Amino acid sequence: MDIRRIFGSPPPVETDAVQDQIQTTPETQQPAGMPTHDSLEFAGIQPTNLNVTGEKLETQIPDINRFLSFSDGFGTQSDIARILNYFGVNMTTAQVTEKMGENNFSPEDTLQFYRDQGLEAEGYNNSSFEQLTSYIDNGMVVQAAIKEHSFDPAEMITITGHGVDNSRNPPQEYITYLDASGKEKRMARSTFEGQWAMGGSGGTGLDFGYHNYMQVIGPPGSNLPAGGDEGVESITTMTNGVTDLWGGGDLLLHGDGVGARFHGLLQGVGGALEVFGGGVGFVCFSAPAQALGNAVEGIPVLENFVQPLTDLWDTGGAIIGDVFNGVGQAIDDFGAAFEALTKGDLASFGEGVMDGVKDVATAVVDTVTDTVEGVVDAVGDIFSGW
Repeated sequence: MDIRRIFGSPPPVETDAVQDQIQTTPETQQPAGMPTHDSLEFAGIQPTNLNVTGEKLETQIPDINRFLSFSDGFGTQSDIARILNYFGVNMTTAQVTEKMGENNFSPEDTLQFYRDQGLEAEGYNNSSFEQLTSYIDNGMVVQAAIKEHSFDPAEMITITGHGVDNSRNPPQEYITYLDASGKEKRMARSTFEGQWAMGGSGGTGLDFGYHNYMQVIGPPGSNLPAGGDEGVESITTMTNGVTDLWGGGDLLLHGDGVGARFHGLLQGVGGALEVFGGGVGFVCFSAPAQALGNAVEGIPVLENFVQPLTDLWDTGGAIIGDVFNGVGQAIDDFGAAFEALTKGDLASFGEGVMDGVKDVATAVVDTVTDTVEGVVDAVGDIFSGW
Protein backbone atom coordinates (compact mmCIF):
# COMPACT_ATOMS: atom_id res chain seq x y z
CA MET A 1 0.00 0.00 0.00
CA ASP A 2 1.31 3.47 -0.87
CA ILE A 3 1.94 5.37 2.36
CA ARG A 4 1.77 9.14 2.54
CA ARG A 5 1.99 11.81 5.24
CA ILE A 6 0.34 15.08 4.34
CA PHE A 7 2.58 18.11 4.83
CA GLY A 8 1.56 21.74 4.65
CA SER A 9 -2.13 21.18 5.46
CA PRO A 10 -3.90 21.21 8.84
CA PRO A 11 -4.43 17.78 10.39
CA PRO A 12 -7.91 16.32 10.13
CA VAL A 13 -10.26 17.01 13.02
CA GLU A 14 -10.77 13.90 15.11
CA THR A 15 -14.37 13.06 15.98
CA ASP A 16 -15.50 11.50 19.24
CA ALA A 17 -16.09 8.28 17.36
CA VAL A 18 -12.37 7.85 16.87
CA GLN A 19 -12.06 6.75 20.48
CA ASP A 20 -13.23 3.30 19.42
CA GLN A 21 -10.46 0.72 19.66
CA ILE A 22 -9.78 -1.62 16.76
CA GLN A 23 -7.09 -4.24 16.35
CA THR A 24 -5.77 -4.08 12.80
CA THR A 25 -4.46 -6.95 10.77
CA PRO A 26 -0.80 -6.85 9.68
CA GLU A 27 -1.66 -6.63 6.02
CA THR A 28 -4.94 -6.35 4.13
CA GLN A 29 -5.26 -8.56 1.08
CA GLN A 30 -6.43 -7.06 -2.19
CA PRO A 31 -10.01 -8.32 -2.74
CA ALA A 32 -10.54 -10.63 -5.68
CA GLY A 33 -11.70 -8.89 -8.82
CA MET A 34 -10.76 -5.43 -7.58
CA PRO A 35 -8.37 -3.16 -9.50
CA THR A 36 -4.70 -3.20 -8.59
CA HIS A 37 -2.36 -0.22 -8.83
CA ASP A 38 -0.75 -1.63 -11.95
CA SER A 39 -4.08 -2.38 -13.64
CA LEU A 40 -5.36 1.22 -13.67
CA GLU A 41 -4.25 4.20 -15.71
CA PHE A 42 -4.60 7.46 -13.85
CA ALA A 43 -4.16 10.12 -16.55
CA GLY A 44 -1.26 11.66 -14.65
CA ILE A 45 -2.77 11.34 -11.17
CA GLN A 46 -0.64 9.06 -9.01
CA PRO A 47 -0.28 8.61 -5.25
CA THR A 48 3.10 9.74 -3.91
CA ASN A 49 5.45 7.16 -2.41
CA LEU A 50 7.03 8.39 0.82
CA ASN A 51 8.92 6.61 3.56
CA VAL A 52 6.85 7.35 6.63
CA THR A 53 7.59 6.57 10.25
CA GLY A 54 5.90 7.78 13.39
CA GLU A 55 2.49 7.58 14.93
CA LYS A 56 0.32 7.65 11.80
CA LEU A 57 0.51 5.88 8.47
CA GLU A 58 -1.76 7.50 5.89
CA THR A 59 -2.82 7.04 2.32
CA GLN A 60 -4.74 9.99 0.88
CA ILE A 61 -5.85 11.00 -2.56
CA PRO A 62 -3.08 12.76 -4.55
CA ASP A 63 -2.73 16.55 -4.33
CA ILE A 64 -4.98 16.67 -1.29
CA ASN A 65 -4.46 20.41 -0.78
CA ARG A 66 -6.01 21.20 -4.16
CA PHE A 67 -8.99 19.06 -3.25
CA LEU A 68 -9.45 20.66 0.18
CA SER A 69 -8.96 24.23 -1.06
CA PHE A 70 -12.23 24.19 -3.02
CA SER A 71 -14.73 26.51 -1.30
CA ASP A 72 -17.92 27.16 -3.19
CA GLY A 73 -20.89 26.45 -0.95
CA PHE A 74 -21.74 23.16 0.69
CA GLY A 75 -24.07 20.23 0.20
CA THR A 76 -24.53 17.64 -2.54
CA GLN A 77 -24.02 20.00 -5.47
CA SER A 78 -20.91 21.50 -3.88
CA ASP A 79 -19.43 18.02 -3.33
CA ILE A 80 -20.02 17.21 -6.99
CA ALA A 81 -18.43 20.51 -8.08
CA ARG A 82 -15.42 19.84 -5.82
CA ILE A 83 -14.86 16.43 -7.38
CA LEU A 84 -15.27 17.78 -10.93
CA ASN A 85 -12.77 20.56 -10.31
CA TYR A 86 -10.34 18.14 -8.68
CA PHE A 87 -10.24 16.17 -11.93
CA GLY A 88 -9.87 19.30 -14.04
CA VAL A 89 -13.52 19.92 -15.00
CA ASN A 90 -14.15 23.59 -14.16
CA MET A 91 -17.71 23.94 -12.88
CA THR A 92 -19.18 25.99 -10.04
CA THR A 93 -21.74 24.78 -7.53
CA ALA A 94 -24.30 27.05 -9.17
CA GLN A 95 -23.63 25.47 -12.57
CA VAL A 96 -24.01 21.98 -11.11
CA THR A 97 -27.30 23.02 -9.53
CA GLU A 98 -28.50 24.53 -12.81
CA LYS A 99 -27.76 21.33 -14.71
CA MET A 100 -28.94 18.82 -12.11
CA GLY A 101 -31.59 20.73 -10.14
CA GLU A 102 -31.86 21.36 -6.42
CA ASN A 103 -33.57 18.13 -5.36
CA ASN A 104 -31.99 14.85 -4.32
CA PHE A 105 -30.81 12.69 -7.18
CA SER A 106 -30.91 8.99 -7.78
CA PRO A 107 -27.52 7.25 -7.60
CA GLU A 108 -27.60 6.64 -11.34
CA ASP A 109 -28.33 10.31 -12.05
CA THR A 110 -25.24 11.40 -10.14
CA LEU A 111 -23.03 8.78 -11.79
CA GLN A 112 -24.31 9.70 -15.24
CA PHE A 113 -23.64 13.40 -14.55
CA TYR A 114 -19.99 12.63 -13.81
CA ARG A 115 -19.79 10.57 -17.00
CA ASP A 116 -21.36 13.36 -19.04
CA GLN A 117 -18.51 15.60 -17.90
CA GLY A 118 -15.93 13.13 -19.26
CA LEU A 119 -15.06 11.31 -16.03
CA GLU A 120 -15.42 7.64 -15.15
CA ALA A 121 -17.91 6.84 -12.40
CA GLU A 122 -19.38 3.61 -11.06
CA GLY A 123 -21.58 2.63 -8.12
CA TYR A 124 -20.96 -0.49 -6.03
CA ASN A 125 -23.48 -2.10 -3.67
CA ASN A 126 -22.52 -4.59 -0.95
CA SER A 127 -18.94 -3.30 -0.90
CA SER A 128 -16.25 -4.04 1.67
CA PHE A 129 -13.93 -1.70 3.54
CA GLU A 130 -10.96 -3.27 1.72
CA GLN A 131 -12.56 -2.55 -1.64
CA LEU A 132 -13.18 1.06 -0.65
CA THR A 133 -9.60 1.65 0.50
CA SER A 134 -8.17 -0.04 -2.59
CA TYR A 135 -9.70 2.72 -4.72
CA ILE A 136 -8.23 5.40 -2.45
CA ASP A 137 -4.85 3.67 -2.76
CA ASN A 138 -5.19 3.89 -6.54
CA GLY A 139 -5.92 7.63 -6.61
CA MET A 140 -9.70 7.51 -7.05
CA VAL A 141 -12.25 9.64 -5.19
CA VAL A 142 -14.81 7.62 -3.22
CA GLN A 143 -18.17 8.73 -1.86
CA ALA A 144 -19.85 6.46 0.69
CA ALA A 145 -23.47 6.43 1.86
CA ILE A 146 -23.75 6.73 5.63
CA LYS A 147 -26.35 7.35 8.32
CA GLU A 148 -25.18 8.38 11.80
CA HIS A 149 -28.27 6.98 13.53
CA SER A 150 -31.14 4.89 12.24
CA PHE A 151 -33.52 7.87 12.51
CA ASP A 152 -31.16 10.33 10.78
CA PRO A 153 -31.29 11.15 7.05
CA ALA A 154 -28.73 9.36 4.91
CA GLU A 155 -25.95 11.29 3.20
CA MET A 156 -22.99 10.80 0.91
CA ILE A 157 -19.59 11.67 2.38
CA THR A 158 -16.39 12.05 0.39
CA ILE A 159 -13.60 9.79 1.65
CA THR A 160 -10.22 11.51 1.33
CA GLY A 161 -7.97 8.83 2.83
CA HIS A 162 -7.41 6.11 5.39
CA GLY A 163 -4.69 5.08 7.80
CA VAL A 164 -3.58 3.47 11.03
CA ASP A 165 -2.93 5.35 14.27
CA ASN A 166 -0.12 3.42 15.95
CA SER A 167 -0.09 5.74 18.97
CA ARG A 168 -3.11 3.85 20.28
CA ASN A 169 -3.01 0.48 21.94
CA PRO A 170 -4.13 -1.51 20.10
CA PRO A 171 -3.44 0.40 16.84
CA GLN A 172 -6.54 1.93 15.30
CA GLU A 173 -7.67 2.04 11.68
CA TYR A 174 -9.53 5.16 10.53
CA ILE A 175 -10.79 7.03 7.49
CA THR A 176 -10.56 10.74 6.73
CA TYR A 177 -13.56 12.40 5.14
CA LEU A 178 -15.20 15.76 4.43
CA ASP A 179 -18.14 16.83 6.58
CA ALA A 180 -21.08 18.88 5.28
CA SER A 181 -19.09 22.12 5.58
CA GLY A 182 -16.14 20.76 3.59
CA LYS A 183 -13.93 20.33 6.65
CA GLU A 184 -11.73 17.24 6.84
CA LYS A 185 -12.32 14.95 9.81
CA ARG A 186 -11.34 11.52 11.05
CA MET A 187 -13.56 8.58 11.97
CA ALA A 188 -12.64 5.20 13.42
CA ARG A 189 -13.14 2.30 11.03
CA SER A 190 -15.61 0.57 13.37
CA THR A 191 -17.80 3.66 13.59
CA PHE A 192 -17.66 4.24 9.85
CA GLU A 193 -18.60 0.65 9.03
CA GLY A 194 -21.61 0.85 11.35
CA GLN A 195 -22.84 4.05 9.71
CA TRP A 196 -22.05 2.76 6.23
CA ALA A 197 -24.19 -0.33 6.79
CA MET A 198 -27.20 1.92 7.56
CA GLY A 199 -26.54 4.46 4.80
CA GLY A 200 -28.76 2.99 2.10
CA SER A 201 -28.17 4.77 -1.19
CA GLY A 202 -27.15 8.02 0.49
CA GLY A 203 -30.33 9.90 -0.43
CA THR A 204 -33.98 10.17 0.48
CA GLY A 205 -35.26 7.54 -1.97
CA LEU A 206 -36.10 3.90 -1.42
CA ASP A 207 -33.12 2.24 0.24
CA PHE A 208 -34.32 -1.36 0.44
CA GLY A 209 -31.51 -3.69 -0.65
CA TYR A 210 -28.74 -1.10 -0.39
CA HIS A 211 -25.88 -2.01 1.94
CA ASN A 212 -22.37 -0.57 2.06
CA TYR A 213 -23.01 1.49 -1.07
CA MET A 214 -20.26 3.63 -2.57
CA GLN A 215 -19.57 5.62 -5.71
CA VAL A 216 -16.10 5.77 -7.24
CA ILE A 217 -15.04 8.62 -9.53
CA GLY A 218 -11.84 8.74 -11.55
CA PRO A 219 -10.27 10.51 -14.54
CA PRO A 220 -10.64 9.25 -18.11
CA GLY A 221 -8.74 6.02 -18.62
CA SER A 222 -9.25 4.78 -15.05
CA ASN A 223 -10.74 1.51 -16.33
CA LEU A 224 -13.06 1.15 -13.35
CA PRO A 225 -14.71 -2.26 -13.00
CA ALA A 226 -18.38 -2.32 -14.01
CA GLY A 227 -20.69 -1.15 -11.25
CA GLY A 228 -22.54 -3.63 -9.08
CA ASP A 229 -26.23 -3.15 -8.27
CA GLU A 230 -26.98 -6.66 -7.03
CA GLY A 231 -30.16 -6.68 -4.97
CA VAL A 232 -31.34 -3.18 -5.97
CA GLU A 233 -32.10 -3.54 -9.68
CA SER A 234 -35.85 -2.97 -9.28
CA ILE A 235 -35.37 -0.15 -6.77
CA THR A 236 -32.94 1.55 -9.15
CA THR A 237 -35.48 1.28 -11.96
CA MET A 238 -38.22 2.81 -9.80
CA THR A 239 -35.95 5.67 -8.73
CA ASN A 240 -34.89 6.36 -12.32
CA GLY A 241 -38.55 6.33 -13.29
CA VAL A 242 -39.52 8.93 -10.70
CA THR A 243 -36.67 11.14 -11.89
CA ASP A 244 -37.73 10.76 -15.54
CA LEU A 245 -41.37 11.50 -14.70
CA TRP A 246 -40.30 14.70 -12.94
CA GLY A 247 -37.91 15.77 -15.67
CA GLY A 248 -40.28 14.81 -18.46
CA GLY A 249 -43.14 16.76 -16.91
CA ASP A 250 -40.95 19.84 -16.61
CA LEU A 251 -39.89 19.58 -20.26
CA LEU A 252 -43.45 18.99 -21.38
CA LEU A 253 -44.66 22.13 -19.63
CA HIS A 254 -41.66 24.43 -20.04
CA GLY A 255 -39.63 22.98 -22.91
CA ASP A 256 -38.26 25.28 -25.60
CA GLY A 257 -40.17 24.33 -28.73
CA VAL A 258 -42.14 21.36 -30.02
CA GLY A 259 -39.11 19.08 -30.04
CA ALA A 260 -38.32 19.65 -26.39
CA ARG A 261 -41.95 19.20 -25.35
CA PHE A 262 -42.23 15.97 -27.32
CA HIS A 263 -39.00 14.83 -25.68
CA GLY A 264 -40.61 15.59 -22.33
CA LEU A 265 -43.64 13.50 -23.29
CA LEU A 266 -41.46 10.53 -24.23
CA GLN A 267 -39.34 10.90 -21.12
CA GLY A 268 -42.51 10.85 -19.01
CA VAL A 269 -43.77 7.73 -20.78
CA GLY A 270 -40.42 6.04 -20.22
CA GLY A 271 -40.47 7.10 -16.58
CA ALA A 272 -43.97 5.68 -16.09
CA LEU A 273 -42.84 2.35 -17.53
CA GLU A 274 -39.82 2.35 -15.20
CA VAL A 275 -41.95 3.07 -12.14
CA PHE A 276 -44.42 0.35 -13.12
CA GLY A 277 -41.84 -2.30 -13.97
CA GLY A 278 -39.58 -1.46 -11.06
CA GLY A 279 -42.59 -1.49 -8.74
CA VAL A 280 -43.69 -4.94 -9.90
CA GLY A 281 -40.15 -6.27 -9.61
CA PHE A 282 -39.78 -4.82 -6.13
CA VAL A 283 -43.18 -5.56 -4.57
CA CYS A 284 -43.80 -8.96 -6.13
CA PHE A 285 -40.27 -10.33 -6.32
CA SER A 286 -37.23 -8.68 -4.72
CA ALA A 287 -38.73 -7.36 -1.48
CA PRO A 288 -40.47 -10.56 -0.33
CA ALA A 289 -37.65 -12.76 -1.64
CA GLN A 290 -34.95 -10.87 0.24
CA ALA A 291 -37.06 -10.65 3.39
CA LEU A 292 -37.68 -14.41 3.44
CA GLY A 293 -34.07 -15.20 2.61
CA ASN A 294 -32.86 -13.03 5.46
CA ALA A 295 -35.39 -14.58 7.85
CA VAL A 296 -34.00 -18.11 7.41
CA GLU A 297 -30.36 -17.02 7.41
CA GLY A 298 -28.38 -19.09 9.89
CA ILE A 299 -31.04 -21.78 10.38
CA PRO A 300 -29.33 -25.09 9.50
CA VAL A 301 -30.85 -27.14 6.68
CA LEU A 302 -33.84 -24.82 6.30
CA GLU A 303 -31.70 -22.09 4.75
CA ASN A 304 -30.26 -24.61 2.28
CA PHE A 305 -33.73 -25.35 0.98
CA VAL A 306 -35.32 -21.91 1.17
CA GLN A 307 -32.53 -19.55 0.12
CA PRO A 308 -31.95 -21.14 -3.31
CA LEU A 309 -35.62 -20.50 -4.04
CA THR A 310 -35.46 -16.92 -2.77
CA ASP A 311 -32.35 -16.36 -4.89
CA LEU A 312 -34.28 -17.30 -8.02
CA TRP A 313 -37.30 -15.32 -6.85
CA ASP A 314 -35.15 -12.24 -6.32
CA THR A 315 -33.54 -12.80 -9.73
CA GLY A 316 -36.98 -12.46 -11.29
CA GLY A 317 -37.26 -8.98 -9.80
CA ALA A 318 -33.79 -8.09 -11.07
CA ILE A 319 -34.66 -9.20 -14.60
CA ILE A 320 -37.89 -7.19 -14.62
CA GLY A 321 -35.97 -4.17 -13.36
CA ASP A 322 -33.29 -4.58 -16.03
CA VAL A 323 -35.81 -4.82 -18.86
CA PHE A 324 -37.99 -1.88 -17.86
CA ASN A 325 -35.01 0.28 -17.01
CA GLY A 326 -33.49 -0.33 -20.44
CA VAL A 327 -36.75 0.39 -22.23
CA GLY A 328 -37.45 3.53 -20.21
CA GLN A 329 -33.97 4.94 -20.67
CA ALA A 330 -34.04 4.15 -24.39
CA ILE A 331 -37.34 6.00 -24.86
CA ASP A 332 -35.85 9.04 -23.12
CA ASP A 333 -32.75 8.95 -25.32
CA PHE A 334 -34.80 8.61 -28.50
CA GLY A 335 -36.81 11.61 -27.32
CA ALA A 336 -33.58 13.57 -26.85
CA ALA A 337 -32.55 12.56 -30.37
CA PHE A 338 -35.83 13.86 -31.79
CA GLU A 339 -35.39 17.16 -29.93
CA ALA A 340 -31.90 17.53 -31.38
CA LEU A 341 -33.20 16.77 -34.88
CA THR A 342 -35.84 19.52 -34.66
CA LYS A 343 -33.04 21.96 -33.80
CA GLY A 344 -30.88 20.83 -36.70
CA ASP A 345 -28.24 19.30 -34.44
CA LEU A 346 -27.43 16.15 -36.41
CA ALA A 347 -24.48 15.19 -34.23
CA SER A 348 -26.60 15.16 -31.07
CA PHE A 349 -29.35 13.36 -32.99
CA GLY A 350 -26.95 10.56 -33.87
CA GLU A 351 -25.63 10.48 -30.33
CA GLY A 352 -29.15 10.17 -28.92
CA VAL A 353 -30.02 7.31 -31.25
CA MET A 354 -26.83 5.48 -30.34
CA ASP A 355 -27.49 6.02 -26.63
CA GLY A 356 -30.94 4.50 -27.05
CA VAL A 357 -29.50 1.46 -28.81
CA LYS A 358 -26.88 1.13 -26.05
CA ASP A 359 -29.64 1.23 -23.42
CA VAL A 360 -31.39 -1.73 -25.04
CA ALA A 361 -28.13 -3.65 -25.44
CA THR A 362 -27.20 -2.95 -21.81
CA ALA A 363 -30.58 -4.26 -20.68
CA VAL A 364 -29.96 -7.49 -22.57
CA VAL A 365 -26.49 -7.91 -21.08
CA ASP A 366 -27.71 -7.10 -17.55
CA THR A 367 -30.57 -9.57 -17.88
CA VAL A 368 -28.25 -12.38 -18.91
CA THR A 369 -25.71 -11.46 -16.22
CA ASP A 370 -28.30 -11.31 -13.43
CA THR A 371 -29.80 -14.61 -14.55
CA VAL A 372 -26.45 -16.36 -14.42
CA GLU A 373 -25.57 -14.78 -11.07
CA GLY A 374 -28.94 -15.80 -9.64
CA VAL A 375 -28.48 -19.42 -10.66
CA VAL A 376 -24.92 -19.47 -9.29
CA ASP A 377 -26.10 -17.99 -5.98
CA ALA A 378 -28.89 -20.55 -5.75
CA VAL A 379 -26.55 -23.48 -6.34
CA GLY A 380 -24.07 -22.06 -3.83
CA ASP A 381 -26.75 -21.70 -1.17
CA ILE A 382 -27.78 -25.34 -1.61
CA PHE A 383 -24.35 -26.51 -0.52
CA SER A 384 -23.35 -23.72 1.91
CA GLY A 385 -22.83 -24.66 5.55
CA TRP A 386 -22.81 -28.42 5.04
